Amino acid sequence: WADGGDVAADGSKIYRGQKAYHQYTNKAEDFTSTMLKGHGPARAPVHYRATSRFDYQPDVCKDFKDTGYCGYGDACKFLHDRSDYKTGWQIERDWDEAQRAKKHQEALIALGELDDAPKKEDDNLPFACLICREPWHKASRPVVTKCEHYFCEACALRHFQKSRRCFTCGEQTGGIFNLAKNIQEKIRMRTEEAEASAADEDLSQEALIAEYEAAKRKSENRGSTSGWTFS
Repeated sequence: WADGGDVAADGSKIYRGQKAYHQYTNKAEDFTSTMLKGHGPARAPVHYRATSRFDYQPDVCKDFKDTGYCGYGDACKFLHDRSDYKTGWQIERDWDEAQRAKKHQEALIALGELDDAPKKEDDNLPFACLICREPWHKASRPVVTKCEHYFCEACALRHFQKSRRCFTCGEQTGGIFNLAKNIQEKIRMRTEEAEASAADEDLSQEALIAEYEAAKRKSENRGSTSGWTFS
């Protein structure tokens, strides 16, 4: 209006609509215009975040696997499975880590910084019968059910006469009680260790008595009581 360009010859003003407006400020730079212009590096968007998921199991329903619920229900064409299995690259990674740890342990043993004695690992086996609570011994004859619960043979048969279900979990046993070979092997190893320690203790006791008798005879021959004192 100030430059007189929108004034008619008779002095009246002419309305030109949107074209009469002038842009006095620069437009804000947005992500789309920057990408279309192609000048310089593009800034990352701030209003959304892009994520990627690599699907190694295209036949499994992702909603059911993540949440345990699928809106399609039984009509879903994908497999409803929530089991967690390791893929090939995970198995190879675990194998490589185990081999590196093994080599590191062998190097420490070679340098003398680590004892070569093997460590006893927990085998997750019960140390006593789950019914009578008595620790395992030779006469226990431990048995195992289909649900992998361990009992004495006498306790298992006695409970089976009352109920055909497992004493611990209540599952049907069907009268099947297998011999628990792993616990029997554990009992055998424990017995051998106890016998070996008892034999070592007897030998040490005999050696101490022999040393005492030798020192006594030696002191009697010398006629002195120095060193050992006898009453």
